[in-house]
Parts: sequence; structure tokens; C-alpha cells
Amino acid sequence: MRGRSEKFAAQALREHASYADFLAELLESEREDRDERREFRRVKEANFPRSKRIEDFDFSKNPNVPLEVISTSPPGSRSATRSEREETARDRDRLEQAVHRVGNVGKVE
Repeated sequence: MRGRSEKFAAQALREHASYADFLAELLESEREDRDERREFRRVKEANFPRSKRIEDFDFSKNPNVPLEVISTSPPGSRSATRSEREETARDRDRLEQAVHRVGNVGKVE
């Protein structure tokens, strides 16, 4: 987050964004980065024997797998596990709470 905060701060200044908007963008970026690292870590922990890509699949060796069906699937369209959905929901809740707290800074009740 430290490396990106200066970039987001400069962008916020150029766009005359509020502090809450700046923080929301920064936290959203951090959440996306954590999601990427979590996915990379899980793939690494799975100890797959080698990296597999659809481009490397030999459809001639298994005619029961139609290329048309595979090629119409959107990229990254695997189902998330329950723990992944729960973790994403917790991250989203934390982000919303942080943005809410920052939005209330300086308000007189």
C-alpha cells in the first residue's frame, strides 16, 4: 500500500477528490492486490505438478472435450469456494467500515 499511496494521492489532488474518495480508492487497490496474492498463494500451495493453460491442451487426445464449449467459457470462470466467498465478504465489510469511519471524520454531531 505504501508504494501506491503516493500515486493515489497525486491522482486525488489532480481530480480534487475528497479524502474519503482517496482512501476508498487506496483501500480498493489494496483489496484487489490481496485477492491476487491470495490466489497466487493458493495455487502455489496446491503443488500442481506444472502450470497448465487451455492453450496447451491437446483436444485430439480426448475427443469428448469439445473446443467450442471450452472456448466460450469466460476467463477465470471457476467457482469460488465457500471460504473464498466468506473471505471476500469480510474484506468488503472491512473496506466499507473504513470508508464509513473516514467519511465521518470531522463531522459535528
